[in-house]
Amino acid sequence: MEGNQLVLDDNYDYEDFPEYERFNNLKTEHPGLKTILSVGGWDFGSKPFSDMASTPANRAEFVSSAVGFLRQWDFDGLDLDWEFPAQGKGSRRGDKAAFSSLVRELKQAFIAEGEAAGRAPLILTATVAGGEAIRKAYDIPEISEHLDFMNVMTYDFHGSWDRVTGLASPLYAARTERGQAARLNVAASIQQWLDGGAPAGKLNVGLGLYGRSFTLRNPRHHGLRAPSRGPGQPGQYTDEEGLLSYYEICRMLSRGATRVFDREQKGTYAYLGNQWVGYDDEESLTHKVNWLKEKSLGGWMVFSVDEDDASGQFCGGQRFPLLNALNSALGLPTVAATAAPPDTENGDFCSGRQNGYYADPGDCGKYYNCDRGVTYHEECWEDTLWNDELGDCDWEENVDCSEDWKR
Repeated sequence: MEGNQLVLDDNYDYEDFPEYERFNNLKTEHPGLKTILSVGGWDFGSKPFSDMASTPANRAEFVSSAVGFLRQWDFDGLDLDWEFPAQGKGSRRGDKAAFSSLVRELKQAFIAEGEAAGRAPLILTATVAGGEAIRKAYDIPEISEHLDFMNVMTYDFHGSWDRVTGLASPLYAARTERGQAARLNVAASIQQWLDGGAPAGKLNVGLGLYGRSFTLRNPRHHGLRAPSRGPGQPGQYTDEEGLLSYYEICRMLSRGATRVFDREQKGTYAYLGNQWVGYDDEESLTHKVNWLKEKSLGGWMVFSVDEDDASGQFCGGQRFPLLNALNSALGLPTVAATAAPPDTENGDFCSGRQNGYYADPGDCGKYYNCDRGVTYHEECWEDTLWNDELGDCDWEENVDCSEDWKR
């Protein structure tokens, strides 16, 4: 969003990288697919939305721009990811009402444009908060009337910003939690929306396909609410402190991490040494789907698809294990394909070896991943080398890469 208009970013070279076209071409393979363009997000912040929504003239310019932009690029709708009205730096006191006005005016314009063109109106959705921001940010009855559905961000309830470990997205509160702590879970957040007047069928439960990680203060204290020194080490691929994709968590488990399913909160965590991560897996996600069916909610959304094991090389050979678990719980089709063995040098290295990770004797910047006899020859990410004691890539200063480097 530039000013009050949707535009392609200056750095976006459409001729070389036609992502919009490739994405929307999926509709030729899947005629029932609807594609929705989202604007905003955490990094985008609240101020640009607050400025745009502050006057009727600004909103009208945005609405007109949105209709044209969506039709130009063949999207079926728009998602407003304003995080969050009347919250955060750059917000205005009147943002709650301004967001309601924006939603109403967008919906009216979408309906009018569809009728004039003789086609289905554009879809209007919003990505909305879970937790304490709900009542402060939204006029729930008003926006619920005009939005087709709402994706509720029922994740990131706990993370390395806390002083103790916690599940990123617990379904329920723990018995020992009181006050605000007892509201930091999926069930309590959705109940706030329902109590505020949102129709159950318009609420989609947000599911994170990643985990929030911590570095334990004492590895011997590794349960829920154990003291933390801060964020966990970055994963090889996501490269972000305090966060691991599901496939990186699978890798942690294959290295010997202990997995624990908390039956009270219906969430999963794992620990290995001083590293701890709270996340969702097939078991916890199935509980959530069964719960949302009991509540007659609209469905679920995931953040994000690329953090599942798309290749099938990390989590046991099945592609998209989390999405498959979600679809299976709803009786929807699943992906049956398994990971194909890669083309790799030294393809017989893993023959007769147990599953796991092994140093490359000839290059301490590489290692072997052995999975059921299949050899994956992989390279450590930038500025790291293989540390056999850790069983993972580590910062260069922690590894002796001389001829007799420690293995």
